[in-house]
Amino acid sequence: MAISGQIWVEGNNLCYIDGDKNRRREAGTFTGQLGASGYLWIQGDRLYYTDSSGRERYLPFVNLINTGNKGYLWLKEKWIHYIGADSVEKQWHSDAPHSDTHSNTHSNTAHSDSHSDYHSNTAHSDSHSNSHSNTAHSDSHSNSHSNTAHSDTHSNTHSDASHSDAPSIY
Repeated sequence: MAISGQIWVEGNNLCYIDGDKNRRREAGTFTGQLGASGYLWIQGDRLYYTDSSGRERYLPFVNLINTGNKGYLWLKEKWIHYIGADSVEKQWHSDAPHSDTHSNTHSNTAHSDSHSDYHSNTAHSDSHSNSHSNTAHSDSHSNSHSNTAHSDTHSNTHSDASHSDAPSIY
């Protein structure tokens, strides 16, 4: 049965059981040094171990804002934490390289609108008992308007490259 907090060397990997009982592992960076296999220690800001073949390796970390006594190592939920030589809490963790892309394009097709109205009063005469006459006249008004067909286009694309965090679940 897996117990949270167990930590061990398996091949090139340093492995552990996280707080959710998941097995996690990561192969650290080889330093070029050799030693007895199975050791784990904090040196400077890094967490080191020797793999199954005796190769000395170190793991990536993220600085956190907490401080504490140098040399402590513990499991906190899903990640191994420790206090480095600078008395700052570190978290064994790295993001796999990835990139996100986004593009947005928009274009309007040129168009014009026009409209026309026409109005006129034709000549006419009114007659009635008092003396009055209407002189022929005309009123005109012009407003041209027409709708020309047009279209607007818009496209929006976005993609996230898949990635995972390390140490990974296996």
